[in-house]
Amino acid sequence: YAAVATPETTLVAFSVSGYARSVIEAVEVAQQYGAATVAITAPDSALAKVADTVIQLQSFEDGNIYKPTSSRYALLAILDMIATTVAESRGPKVLENLRRIKQSVNTLKVDDPKLPLGD
Repeated sequence: YAAVATPETTLVAFSVSGYARSVIEAVEVAQQYGAATVAITAPDSALAKVADTVIQLQSFEDGNIYKPTSSRYALLAILDMIATTVAESRGPKVLENLRRIKQSVNTLKVDDPKLPLGD
């Protein structure tokens, strides 16, 4: 929620094309409240131009609507890398919170609790 951003907030925006108006507007609103903004998007796109930091993502789709898009998997992989890096850099308190979340989620399924969170 960009409208509740503060100078301590980092907003991460995702758009494969970089032209999703709602995403661009969210970045602009967050910046008005002093937030840092990171865009994961196409280079030289409108979103790339407004964000403070850009992680370039250039995805080429084949147009087949019946199979998962490669760009979706690319975005998920980037998000996973960011989340892991941030959690590890914040130390034991965050890792304990992640452990609790995993334990809570694992109680909802009957599978092996050693599987990845969200599997």
